[in-house]
Amino acid sequence: MDGNEYINGLIMGEVEMPFIIVLNMTIDGYCLPESKIETIEDLLRFLNSVLDGSAKLLGGNGFLQHTKRVFNKARSTVVSMFQAAPFFSCFVFGLPVGIVALVIWRTCTAVPADDEKPVEGAAASPALDAHGRKTKEMQPDGIEKTSEAKKED
Repeated sequence: MDGNEYINGLIMGEVEMPFIIVLNMTIDGYCLPESKIETIEDLLRFLNSVLDGSAKLLGGNGFLQHTKRVFNKARSTVVSMFQAAPFFSCFVFGLPVGIVALVIWRTCTAVPADDEKPVEGAAASPALDAHGRKTKEMQPDGIEKTSEAKKED
């Protein structure tokens, strides 16, 4: 084959050229030699093990293998983006992450607004201070009411 792009995607790794691999294109399976092939006898031993089925068949086109390939392709694309243009890649990934983080932060730290208007005839809700506690009921002259006076109101 010319180049190793297809093989790298198939085995989800890197192969150094030249390399010997046996492909089963119908099921996207492949067999790798267990040891380095240095002689013709090593090559014949490897090919015979593939023919008699003793070589381990890797890969395949099942759902799990396909999912692994999709994630591997995404990972290799992101890695190549960062290698080619690191500042642009930081912007491309950092901007959406920053916006989502800001939205989550603002949602979690938002102070609820009391926009409800009181219904006529309903008892008014007690007034709250800045810390969310009930304010003390004061008489016009500034003296706090006693519990008995509160009951009378």
